[in-house]
Amino acid sequence: MPHACNAAPSLEALFAATLALMTRWAQAATPTGGEAACGHRSLLARKIVSNLLFLQHHPQASEQFRQIVANVHRSWQDVACAAQAGMPALSPRALTPGHSLH
Repeated sequence: MPHACNAAPSLEALFAATLALMTRWAQAATPTGGEAACGHRSLLARKIVSNLLFLQHHPQASEQFRQIVANVHRSWQDVACAAQAGMPALSPRALTPGHSLH
């Protein structure tokens, strides 16, 4: 029997955590987000990409959910690369004009 530490988190918990990270990433771009928060946007974006990958392959996810998350994951990969390269803040939608997330 696998150890509890090896079990995947529930789909809902991982999804909620990812939404919280996305919210913090967006808040860090506002004037009230603070300089320290802006410095962490690259790390936040990388963690969001990681969580989206886990969501995409989560055993409880439906095929439709996986497809949506795969599209969102691609957009956030671009955001994370831009943030790591020190490019100006970009939104996931700005990187994929005309691309639907679902």
